[in-house]
Amino acid sequence: MINPQLDSTIERYETEIEKLKTTDASIDAEQVLEVLNVRNDLHVVLKSETFIPTSRLKQVLELDAELRKQAVKINQVIKAEREGVYGLRRAFVIAGSQSQVISLWKVADDATKDFMVAYYDRLLSNKGRSEALRQTQLEMLRGEQYHNPYYWAAFIPSGDWTPMDK
Repeated sequence: MINPQLDSTIERYETEIEKLKTTDASIDAEQVLEVLNVRNDLHVVLKSETFIPTSRLKQVLELDAELRKQAVKINQVIKAEREGVYGLRRAFVIAGSQSQVISLWKVADDATKDFMVAYYDRLLSNKGRSEALRQTQLEMLRGEQYHNPYYWAAFIPSGDWTPMDK
């Protein structure tokens, strides 16, 4: 049985991401914080579920990937406007994010999506944050498609990298 709270929270997340996608240079810190707050709400709901349909979980992962794509644009706007938020990482921390995976350079969207899906799969299988990141990087290094460090070495940990509470 699908929890109506899960459905409504996913809908709110989709709506907030769509707002970010349609916003040009007029974005402000409150918009960023709102989408991050909805994302936090969603992950709280996900943690409370005993069963999450694979289709819904994939939908959430795709929305997270879209948020990451928008994050690059948002970060540029925030830096340009200097409205008191000193970069996107700080906005995530203010919104309650314990840890972040930061990219040191722009990586192709498909490679980033594949990296993040593999990383979150490991997190969902109770790997620690650091171990999940390490194993994902090693998997890409050993693979055929993304073995070049350009695709996986850009991603570094930031924030609290101790294992997550279960």
